[in-house]
Amino acid sequence: MGAFVVATMDDRSEVAYIETAIRAITTDDPTDLSMLTRTLIALRSRALTEDMSRDLIRKVIQERWT
Repeated sequence: MGAFVVATMDDRSEVAYIETAIRAITTDDPTDLSMLTRTLIALRSRALTEDMSRDLIRKVIQERWT
């Protein structure tokens, strides 16, 4: 899967924009939105916090470029 965005519209409906290697797709299909939402939740659960990300970047800079 490539990059994607799930947007909530003013009327609370959702739409997704999905980029692939050959085209971009816009969809409001509930099955697609459900899968993308699950993917977002999984990614967020594995991501570092902002502070942890900043600390990791600083550590790598110190180790590799100073």
